[in-house]
Amino acid sequence: MADRAHITSSEALDRFRIALIKYQERAAAALHEMGDEVRRTRHWVQQDRLPHWNHELRRRTRLLEDAQQRLFSAEISSFRDTAGDEKRQVLRCREAMREAEEKLRLAKKWDQNFDAAVGPLAKHVDNLRLLVDDELPRAILALSQMIQALEDYAEVRPPGDIAPPPS
Repeated sequence: MADRAHITSSEALDRFRIALIKYQERAAAALHEMGDEVRRTRHWVQQDRLPHWNHELRRRTRLLEDAQQRLFSAEISSFRDTAGDEKRQVLRCREAMREAEEKLRLAKKWDQNFDAAVGPLAKHVDNLRLLVDDELPRAILALSQMIQALEDYAEVRPPGDIAPPPS
């Protein structure tokens, strides 16, 4: 067994440390973007889609009421050729109103279920964020200390070894 380890270079460890630093930076940015995207989606559902479909339902209800009033007026005035147009308009308005009701129902469902659907996945992301934000910096520091220790060790001369004269 040798009295001394043969260390020629710590470059491989240093390259690994640099790669780990780059990975940490990219992973932290991706996790930050992911958190932002979740917040934007929640905001979009709560602050955009719910009010939008509530407004659309009211607007389409008014359009249906107006179309029904025009149909009623056409039927009373006995203009049979125009009553067909009004009937088609009432049907289109009813379909548009049903669509708005369905979209509003879905937006309410998304709002109610958002945290339950995203929560378990967000927990995994939080665990990964903890690893990237806390553990990786410690690992990088440990690698730096190991590299320094190996470099210091490589400079130590074994007993009885004569140091080369300075150049």
